[in-house]
Amino acid sequence: MGVYDLKASVDYILLTTNAFKVHLIGHSMGGAAASILLSELPSYNSKVESVFLLSPAIALEHTGLLLAHYPTLADYVLKIFDEMEIIPYNDNSLILIDQMCNNPKMIKFCRFVFKLTTKTELRPEYLPNVSRILGGACVKVFRHFIQIANKKYFSKFDYGREGNKVIYGQETPPSYNTKNITAPVYFFHADNDAMVMSSDIIEITRQFANVAEIIRVNDKTFNHLDYVLLPKSKKVVFKTIIARMSHSKIDPDFLVDNWEHAVLILGIIVLIALFIYYMFKPRATRRYKINHSDVE
Repeated sequence: MGVYDLKASVDYILLTTNAFKVHLIGHSMGGAAASILLSELPSYNSKVESVFLLSPAIALEHTGLLLAHYPTLADYVLKIFDEMEIIPYNDNSLILIDQMCNNPKMIKFCRFVFKLTTKTELRPEYLPNVSRILGGACVKVFRHFIQIANKKYFSKFDYGREGNKVIYGQETPPSYNTKNITAPVYFFHADNDAMVMSSDIIEITRQFANVAEIIRVNDKTFNHLDYVLLPKSKKVVFKTIIARMSHSKIDPDFLVDNWEHAVLILGIIVLIALFIYYMFKPRATRRYKINHSDVE
């Protein structure tokens, strides 16, 4: 997702809008995708004004995900369904989830399963739309996150000893080089987030080269899903993001990397300045030389 999908999205946005840079905002898996893009393709840092990582799924040492606590068993079971999608977004899945989580007799069971597997409280107001929340993902993605939690570092996918030799040239998967991320990064974390713990977020920030700010969400009940589902997130999260975006400045390196645009802008500024000067400059007054003999 990071190297291909997000890269294509950034290219498309810049091409379509003629903008010079984008702001990246990634929650959970989206935060991992943004980190992968900028660490694997460092040239894309020049296309990014700032990065906002909302409890990114790159620091999972103490995650509350149930499967992460049984990595060997989880990987063995998930490997059987490796080509499948978990909770695929289709009519059958939507009907099944709606029946389970909107049926008054099943609501408690739905919330119990979610709490058991993620240690995250599914707020009652989320239940009517829970089938639209769970967009699904391929099994390999879940295996990767469990591997990250088990290895306790932000590593690439583990294909096994022999597979790693073929793909990476070594027996173990290498870690993502987050020092390559030179764009300013804003980290958000929440005290009640059991999926991505605050302590893990603070620890992983040490591996980033340009941490602009570490922001704790000012709400003790705020959990992992609230970033994208709770209306209050507009006030406690996104208002802060917009404020940071408004204060961002153009990096001098950006002008070097995009000198053609810089020259064009500079030329337009010069033309405007010359136009204003010639329109409003004081008009020269004619001077006459007085001959004293004529006056006499």
